[in-house]
Amino acid sequence: MIRQEKKYILQNNNEKLKFIKFLFKNGFKNIYKDRVNFSIYFDYKNLNFFHNSEEGLSFRNKLRLRIEKKLFLNDYKNFNLEIKESYPNFKKKFSFLKDTNYKKNKILIQKLNFERKMISKKIVPILSTEYVRSYYFSEIYGRITIDQNLEYQMAKWQKIYKSFNFIGKKKDKRIIIEHKTQNNSSTNNFVTLVSSRFSKYCEGVKMLNLNKII
Repeated sequence: MIRQEKKYILQNNNEKLKFIKFLFKNGFKNIYKDRVNFSIYFDYKNLNFFHNSEEGLSFRNKLRLRIEKKLFLNDYKNFNLEIKESYPNFKKKFSFLKDTNYKKNKILIQKLNFERKMISKKIVPILSTEYVRSYYFSEIYGRITIDQNLEYQMAKWQKIYKSFNFIGKKKDKRIIIEHKTQNNSSTNNFVTLVSSRFSKYCEGVKMLNLNKII
């Protein structure tokens, strides 16, 4: 999926409530019940993905496992694997759902290469994130999500290519707005807040000081 994405940061619940009122006034609807999402991010041992994101390189990758928290089992094969590619003006996300067979193509080969690097321990689990996500949609303006109650933990293999250990916990009180569209029209700019770069993976690494101890 190719999409445009803008992010905004809110500092407290009052700001969030004002923003939700703004959404409803502009025709948005709440399209799903709130979900607790859980992800495990992988990186090279030198945190190459982290540093590329922090430096704002025009092309960069992220690799993560993801699942809704209520479905969580501590088993690699129970997660969906996602590869995110960032370009100067858009992003691509490729999701590989468990128990699904995919035709051989370029992105599947990339997935298999990443998994081979996991087995050889060149790529390792680094961080888990957990947050509550609310979903809103407008036919005119696209999709907006609101993420809150962010928590970060250090992640390590408990058993290689099988299960994980999660160590320590840091909470992040910021509330993250993401506006996602599949076009490049002026409707992408309807949110009056100042947009900001924000990566849950990078913020978690910094809050847990993993960039200093790994």
